[in-house]
Amino acid sequence: MSKPVSKAGRMLVYFGLGLLVAVIGLIGFWYVQTRNVEIARYEVLQADGAIELRAYPPLIVAEVIRTGSRDQAVRAGFGPLARYIFAQERGGENHAVGLYARPPAEAIRRRREAHRTAARPPRHHTLQRLVVE
Repeated sequence: MSKPVSKAGRMLVYFGLGLLVAVIGLIGFWYVQTRNVEIARYEVLQADGAIELRAYPPLIVAEVIRTGSRDQAVRAGFGPLARYIFAQERGGENHAVGLYARPPAEAIRRRREAHRTAARPPRHHTLQRLVVE
């Protein structure tokens, strides 16, 4: 005859099952999200361990340059880009894009606090399709 499982034992089993479901859910979410991210094609020119010098083909980007600290500039630049991406300030469809932020080269040369927030549309989009009129 088997002993009945205690209440604490049942709770431990339920907790373990809940944790397993949560982990499987997170793995599924990660898989779906990363499948939809387009990686720009590039050629590795030189590599040193985890550091790579890459050459990219010409890419189309939509960008906004704002001054201030990096956090302030990225926050100020994200709004206009988001409105563009989601077609709130132009006609047409939404665009699936990759966002990034970096200081523009001219700001680095002048040692100004300016930052560029940019969005790169998918490869199949043309410049004519993306232009704001």
